[in-house]
Amino acid sequence: MLQIHSNFYNFYNFYNFYFFYIKIIYMSLNLDFGRCLWFIIPKNSQVYTLCKELQNAVSDFQNSPHITINYDMSNCDLSNNESIEIWRKIIKNGISLKLDHPLTFNEVSYKGLFNLELPVICYDNSGTDIIFKNTGWKPHISFAYRFHKPFTMCEKVKVYKIIKKHYFTDLSIKPILAVEDCHCNSIEKWNGILV
Repeated sequence: MLQIHSNFYNFYNFYNFYFFYIKIIYMSLNLDFGRCLWFIIPKNSQVYTLCKELQNAVSDFQNSPHITINYDMSNCDLSNNESIEIWRKIIKNGISLKLDHPLTFNEVSYKGLFNLELPVICYDNSGTDIIFKNTGWKPHISFAYRFHKPFTMCEKVKVYKIIKKHYFTDLSIKPILAVEDCHCNSIEKWNGILV
């Protein structure tokens, strides 16, 4: 009787582990942010250099540093072109876009995707946080991504050391619009296409 119970227990553990693993794979393959509108970070900026240094230190994936200003555009009330035109007008009317100072970072997770992000400030000429006003979320640059495993304290300490080293970095960002199809099984291909 004890042998049967032990075999059943082993089978039960294997069964649970197997379906947990399949669920993780399924979530990874189906995590999709759709067509996104971004402010890409110019390669000749100190913010880009900082983001790439942080990526190289702790991220499981490499991608183009960016600020998402719209996602899953195919499911929004506006067409892709209307959304792009709204943001072109916002840029033309003048905005101040920069990393928040003093430099800090946040850890966020969504459906098994963990990311570390730098808070961003984006004000129009009236002083309104224009990204928050139009999207409802605080703007940020995600510099590190990982599936199903939080970042360790050792990795966070690495991030703090890099950020501290960049205390006097020019934190301003030139707003350059781009679009990208953001499916999580292709994070390394997220580069942004200028619009």
